[in-house]
Amino acid sequence: MQLHRTHAFVTLLLLTYFNPLTLLILGTSWTFLLATIMTLLVWIGVKWEKIKNSEHRGNFLEAILGVALILGNFGRNLLGLFGGASFGLVDMLVVFVGVSIIFYGIRGFKMLSLPALYFVIMIVAYQAEFAIQEVRSLEYALAGLMANFLGGFGIQAQVIDNIVRLSTPHGVYNLQIDGPCTGIKGMLAYGSLASLMLVDMGGTRNRKLLVVAIGFLGTFVVNLIRLGVIFMTIYAAGLETGLAVHTFLGYGLFLSWVIIFWSIALPYIRPQISPVSAAITTKLR
Repeated sequence: MQLHRTHAFVTLLLLTYFNPLTLLILGTSWTFLLATIMTLLVWIGVKWEKIKNSEHRGNFLEAILGVALILGNFGRNLLGLFGGASFGLVDMLVVFVGVSIIFYGIRGFKMLSLPALYFVIMIVAYQAEFAIQEVRSLEYALAGLMANFLGGFGIQAQVIDNIVRLSTPHGVYNLQIDGPCTGIKGMLAYGSLASLMLVDMGGTRNRKLLVVAIGFLGTFVVNLIRLGVIFMTIYAAGLETGLAVHTFLGYGLFLSWVIIFWSIALPYIRPQISPVSAAITTKLR
């Protein structure tokens, strides 16, 4: 019964995020949605046994409270209260809290508090991004880096602040590298939950620090690869094709990186148990 309840918890959570009301009527940011869902699923996968074996269950009143939170939030969006109708990180936080209370109650929500904290950190960090002057410096640095990268292939490119003036067979394009292009959102999406998750796992501190450092660096490198491919596509195939690549490549690269990284990182972090220890543990059980 517990196994079915855990599957139902994950299924309802995903259906709440991925449904016509969310995607078509309200509209949503795929960057936020895919990045946060991927990292959230990684955490759930790691903590699956703990969630599955939880004895906490939401009672009738708690289920009503959770449903009221979710429906109230969707109603707020549809009515356009506190802003336009859209589905963002605040909505994801409300839905996660609501679904968690429905299945595990308020007392059981403690074991799911890290993902909720992750959403809070993401909301605060994304808002702070616009106030941090260093983001503009990073935009300038990336614009210069892309110009040098293109120059290495004999492609003419000039830099004006955070704008790369690219000369192509199809025309001259002024391509701006703004805040989202810096990859900060991707690093936050990876880093926030990853760091919190590592705190909640076994393994040595040095291994955790190494994994976090590689994860951040890898996310930044993936973003550089994305920018390089976009610029080369615009040069070779024109602006419209480059914009199409810009729309979809980032998601594919980021999700691929997250899957590959955690497939390698999780076995590395988890403490290794010798065959003798495993046998003793089995007998004790």
